[in-house]
Amino acid sequence: FEEEEDLYIYILLDCSGSMDFGMPYKFHYARRLAAAIGYLGLASLDRVIVVPFSDRISSTAAETLHIRGKGKVFRLLNFLEGRTAEGVTDTTTSIKSFSSRKSKRGLAVLISDLYDTNGVIPAINTLRYQKFEPYVVHVVSPQETNPELLGDLRLLDSETERFRDVTLTEGLLRRYRETYSEYFQSIEKYCRSKEVGYVRCRTDIPFEETVIHMLRRGKLLQ
Repeated sequence: FEEEEDLYIYILLDCSGSMDFGMPYKFHYARRLAAAIGYLGLASLDRVIVVPFSDRISSTAAETLHIRGKGKVFRLLNFLEGRTAEGVTDTTTSIKSFSSRKSKRGLAVLISDLYDTNGVIPAINTLRYQKFEPYVVHVVSPQETNPELLGDLRLLDSETERFRDVTLTEGLLRRYRETYSEYFQSIEKYCRSKEVGYVRCRTDIPFEETVIHMLRRGKLLQ
């Protein structure tokens, strides 16, 4: 008989500073999503590899997790619990490093808020060109989609830790919402055009609803 080839599920978890934001907390939500996807993979006896990243992927084995089998679910949970969100984002450099190290192709689930000054489409393209099957899980907080701050404020960039003094008006907030919507809609549209799975997950939506919605949207773990 011919032995069935193992399936590989790579969970690329954004651990940059911008994930350390929101009520509910984006990074906590992202880790729960990673746990749910990982558990489903383990239950199917697939190989699950969790790869945290920010501006790079760590070169040490202790910073990634490679497991198989339902009995390893507690290792998965403990590993995710130990991750923190800090530093700047360089998704494309991280994904290029990841793809060059992994000889086995498979499903590559990118869990991220997609905040990257260099954009994330080049990273998605890298996964496509390197014959991975990318799936984008976009984590957003309600404070980002519809901020309600007005007046004179000092804003802190959570990745660079730089301050910026701004005066927020209704007009400026309206332009922010338009730009925010256009940017992320362009990513979603691109994914659709390339048949890349994409789902947007708001942290104020009950987690169970999000998981069910995510599993129904296309290619994830089918």
